[in-house]
Amino acid sequence: MNMLVTGATGFVKHFPYKQLLPFPTSLMRIAGKLAGKSAAVNRLTGSLTVDSSKIRQELGWAPPFTMEEGLRETAEWYKQRVETKR
Repeated sequence: MNMLVTGATGFVKHFPYKQLLPFPTSLMRIAGKLAGKSAAVNRLTGSLTVDSSKIRQELGWAPPFTMEEGLRETAEWYKQRVETKR
């Protein structure tokens, strides 16, 4: 089974392995700098933490479910999809 891999530069290649190999972040940053894609590499390797305090404070927003509930529902959805494909 081939895996479709999209690189930070937008090129699409077929990767004939079942899993991706680890690639050091420092080398990815150097390659991004050389390719003029530092911003894209920073988006891929930077923090994915989202601060919702501003929207909570200004609009009184609250998430519809907790992180734990969302992960549990996502895992259940995934298991159902995998089981139906077998």
